Amino acid sequence: MSGSFSFEIMETARRHDPMSELLGTREALISHAIRDFAVELGLVDPADLIAYIRLERYANLNDVVDSSLEMHFKPGAFKFGYGAECYVDWAGDMKISLDMEFCHQDVNAQFRLLLDGKEGSVELDQIVFTDSTDDVSTNTNVLKKALQESRLNQVVVRQSWPGDCRGQSPASDKLAPIASSIVQLRLRIMSEIYVLSLAAQQRDWLSTKQAAIAMNVANAATPGYRSADVPSFDAVMKQAPIALAATNPNHISSEGGFAPDTSLSKQASWEISHSGNSVSLEQEMMKAGQVSRAFSMNVNMTRAFHDMLLSGLRG
Repeated sequence: MSGSFSFEIMETARRHDPMSELLGTREALISHAIRDFAVELGLVDPADLIAYIRLERYANLNDVVDSSLEMHFKPGAFKFGYGAECYVDWAGDMKISLDMEFCHQDVNAQFRLLLDGKEGSVELDQIVFTDSTDDVSTNTNVLKKALQESRLNQVVVRQSWPGDCRGQSPASDKLAPIASSIVQLRLRIMSEIYVLSLAAQQRDWLSTKQAAIAMNVANAATPGYRSADVPSFDAVMKQAPIALAATNPNHISSEGGFAPDTSLSKQASWEISHSGNSVSLEQEMMKAGQVSRAFSMNVNMTRAFHDMLLSGLRG
């Protein structure tokens, strides 16, 4: 989901009965409203999302969701519902489900945002109107208006709403290339920031260390198994050569290269059983706690730096 990620919100398939068609129309309204948010959320490494979901780190997930929402919607309009599921199989298929809530003006809606890497969809669970009427079309228009007015910037280019045959205005057509260029520039700047790149590398390292811990715990009763670990992140970074930019022949030159791949190594355990197994569950639990704290610190640091960038952009 990171890198050159292309995301397209897929509208709910057309239904035949009136109530299902009404539900599909409202799901399509929400899908179009959160398109920009879903694209930005798709830039997050899926391994991080899966790790947060499996470890039930919902506070970290909330930070990620808030960071993707705050440039598009007013505070509190969309919120993470503190519920998520993920599905991964050996064939490489992946699906992530995030519980979301929309609360603005006279509308409160709970829905699930489904992501599978290249496509997304919305499943509406419940919607409540404060001043509900018997006319379902009127209620749907209230939802449409609430979604429109929940955006931070009303001049942001959007596509026409489902059922709106008027299309875009000529002014919107002129603004579309400009808006697209701004988005591409923002993504390029974010990808070139060294601190964020370093944080992403540490998350990859933490994922590898977490996998080593899980492998050790799974083989705690395997005769002859030797516990494995990965080199510390500091040691990995010290082995990474840094290339200096030389613009003058008198400048100091150095040979650049790539950091070596992180590999597993045998580790001296606290104890070795009679079967030759060197896994200590107490030691593995301590390392798991260290990984969890490092994940939290990484996310908090990334969020703080991201907030600082947003403050600069807002002036």
